[in-house]
Amino acid sequence: MGIKLSFDKSIKPVKQPLRRIPVALEKQVEKKLEEALAKDIIEPVRGPTQWISPIVVVLKDHGEMRLCVDMRRANKAVLRENYPLPTSFTLYLQSEDFTNEVKRRNKLLHLGGPQLQEVIYNIPGAIVEVDTEQPVDVFNILVEKLNNFFSPKRNSSFERHTYRNIGPLENENFNNFLLRLRYQASKCHFGETKSEIEDIALKDKLIESWAPVELKKRLLEKEHDLKEIIDACQIHEQIYKQSQDMLPKKEGEEVNRVVAKSKGSRNNRGECGRCGQAGRVSSDINCPARNAKCNKCGLIGHYLRKCKTKSFKRKLGDVKYNNSKQRRLHPSKVRCIEKANNDSSHDSLEYDCLQVESCESTNELISCHIGGHTVPMIIDSGSRFNLLGQEVWNALNASKATIWDIRTESVNQFKGYAANKILTVLYVFEAPIGVRRVRKLSLLFM
Repeated sequence: MGIKLSFDKSIKPVKQPLRRIPVALEKQVEKKLEEALAKDIIEPVRGPTQWISPIVVVLKDHGEMRLCVDMRRANKAVLRENYPLPTSFTLYLQSEDFTNEVKRRNKLLHLGGPQLQEVIYNIPGAIVEVDTEQPVDVFNILVEKLNNFFSPKRNSSFERHTYRNIGPLENENFNNFLLRLRYQASKCHFGETKSEIEDIALKDKLIESWAPVELKKRLLEKEHDLKEIIDACQIHEQIYKQSQDMLPKKEGEEVNRVVAKSKGSRNNRGECGRCGQAGRVSSDINCPARNAKCNKCGLIGHYLRKCKTKSFKRKLGDVKYNNSKQRRLHPSKVRCIEKANNDSSHDSLEYDCLQVESCESTNELISCHIGGHTVPMIIDSGSRFNLLGQEVWNALNASKATIWDIRTESVNQFKGYAANKILTVLYVFEAPIGVRRVRKLSLLFM
């Protein structure tokens, strides 16, 4: 009698690489393989197949060897019936015309083998002695004990949740999908009357949508009616609120103090910040470096050894300042503290922009090549994103600059410095940006 198994084709087996068998164990391995083939435990592969379970050679403590087959993926892929062994065995008993209950029980013990016998003889009440005065159905008692031992504890709410979440697999035909639905539906109880169906629907919705994880674990331990689930949810909510009220309240938010350094503390060694001479201050009108040009950044007002201009702010000599103090950006004493409560109602991300320059501005500009078109841009604008104005966008289109992936939707939102109004992002696109000999593909916002 053959038994047909249904497989979940979405589960793929583990394919281990071939490993060489030690020479000393080759004969023992061949002997074990012949025994497994003779007992129909394994079978040779005649053609291409993906269902090949790895076999591992294991040496026991007393020196004997055994072969272990990794059946984890195969067992997971098999779609189990409710009780496959008793169903098949019942068909066998009916075909052989076994009517005596003792013979039916003994036949099950014999066909089950030593492993099943070891389990049965260790289950209390599974083997019942035959009493001629008071006949007992010893076979059905044994089957009931085996079902209680091997059958997993099921929860009707979880089975219905599994049923509702079943979806078609990749390249699965309709008939296979229908079989999987019917198999899972056979495990579910949806109610018989209208009121029972409503109670079951409310139970499932409360467990799935409202109950936290810890409460879900308690509700799925055993079957509960609707009243018990409602009481458990109300008690859990009340306990949570009371426990939160018992926690010590903080008097105020902790904010780290920001201390501004005094102007005199910048020069600890008593050197001039312009020329580096000891005993002189940078405000001295007689400093020789006040009108000198730096050989590093090209700015007027200091020597090369005292240059503190950052590399990305250096000028190429094309910008002149009427006042030597114009180049200095006074450090702000206000620092940004991230908001504790973020609005998560939408997926947009907001960023502050200290400054967005246009083509007419000449403050801290550097020439960049965007898609082959030269555009003056401010480097340190206060934003880590590349922002362009309407004039630059029109110039790029007029010069037929190289840009691509143009889109109108943006997950990022921008605001001007100290402003609440969000700037409108008309276009988002990608383009190559080059400064001198360095080029990089970047994302730009207009």
